[in-house]
Amino acid sequence: MRLIALAAALFFCGAIALAADWPPATDEPVVTEHQVTGRGHVLRYEALAGFLSVRDEFNKTHGRVFYVFYRLISHDLRPITFAWNGGPGSNASLLQLAALGPFRVKDLNEYPSSPPPYQLTENESTWLDVTDLVFVDPVGTGYSYATKPEFDREFWSPKADVASVTEFIRLFLAHYDYQRHAPIFLVGESYGTLRVAGVAGELTAKEFNVVGVVLISSVLGPERLGSESEHSDLTYINLLPSYTVAAFVHKKLPPDLAADVNTAVEKSEQWAIGQYSVALLEGDRLPGSDRERIARDLSRFSGLPEQFIVQHNLRVGMEEFSSQLLEDSKQVVGHYDVRATTAATSAGGEYNPTLDPSLNTHGTGELIVPYLRDQLNIRTDAFYAGPFGGGWPPPPGPRGDWMSTRWDWSSAAAVDGDAALARALRTNPRMQALIVSGTYDLSTPFFAAEYNVAHMNLDPQARARAQFVRYPAGHMVYLESSTRNRLKNDFMALMKQALQ
Repeated sequence: MRLIALAAALFFCGAIALAADWPPATDEPVVTEHQVTGRGHVLRYEALAGFLSVRDEFNKTHGRVFYVFYRLISHDLRPITFAWNGGPGSNASLLQLAALGPFRVKDLNEYPSSPPPYQLTENESTWLDVTDLVFVDPVGTGYSYATKPEFDREFWSPKADVASVTEFIRLFLAHYDYQRHAPIFLVGESYGTLRVAGVAGELTAKEFNVVGVVLISSVLGPERLGSESEHSDLTYINLLPSYTVAAFVHKKLPPDLAADVNTAVEKSEQWAIGQYSVALLEGDRLPGSDRERIARDLSRFSGLPEQFIVQHNLRVGMEEFSSQLLEDSKQVVGHYDVRATTAATSAGGEYNPTLDPSLNTHGTGELIVPYLRDQLNIRTDAFYAGPFGGGWPPPPGPRGDWMSTRWDWSSAAAVDGDAALARALRTNPRMQALIVSGTYDLSTPFFAAEYNVAHMNLDPQARARAQFVRYPAGHMVYLESSTRNRLKNDFMALMKQALQ
């Protein structure tokens, strides 16, 4: 018997409905009852897992969106929170099983010896005690799918993604008889923050009551995703403070910056938006003496050799930094958490995230299907998609069937997340925004998130409702108990402000 099944047997869990043929012919969910203890309180709840059908104006189904909905047995009207991960191409298992849901994967320090096998345990920091929870797998992830291959393009671009998830939320609220004025919260991670911003804008325009958004490891505007092209100087400016953090962690800073990380980062930020940004704007007009000075200072703040910086024209991308910082010890630094390292290889080639030492999700990818089968009674052999590999027919490369490789990234399909979120904040005077970053994350730099907020052109009242916080964590800020608890507390503070 699976370990997850053994753990589940310790708790009350009774199936109310049995899973039908797969996929089910209707939009009625499979319902199970459970209980857990969250912060000293026993929570008796229902889990409702199933599909809602996205239909066109002729009532033809184009996509089926899989979700898991948790609500307390009382059924009292409560705020409702919709949550999803990023990618695009990631299912919602991380936020469900590592952060917000009633069960979570164990922290690595909770095992008596090194994992695997990974295990689930009750989540003492679940958000279920304060809000209903809906975990959404956008089409192409999890069990969600387009009903015909030609419909893929209706879901696989930023604009189409926002439109389909917005429609799913409308369908969900109607299906479960939520009143139109019910308070709604949206939570997304990484690329999912762009989805949050776009959906918040669309729902607000349709007069739904979105009162709060939580953006974890955010990427908002497409230009902020960072192509690291020769013209995207903003990318390098925003990355520098994160380079300083990594250099501090690995003892590559000079003595005057090595004593305190906060002081080092503050000086790095000041230099980045001052002398460094001015120098990059000069381009090839920068005098040679100034170029030498900038290379020398950039070396101080990044821990990289001056010659390497000069060879890269004062612009070192994330992948180059990751490979070079610990080159003397033949190690590479993780993109998602600079504290993680692994041995360098001589293979070279395009960055492969499946080999990144910091992309450890503590077992959510291995546990989500047993959890859905054994606890929620979703018993299917269908492939739970996302984010990397594993489907049939086999992909030609490690990222070959990751949805983002088939994503329409064209400018015509883009969403301006900054503008969408700013518009929602201006339109709804109750809406609160919490922007969360991990200081050890290179892939979505904390300084870039601050830049986004600072350039939304918000009036003082709206700006006061957008809060920015940094956690001592990597990209998945909730994988450690201290930051997972802090995330819960910060969300509760957000709720208090939004609902008062």
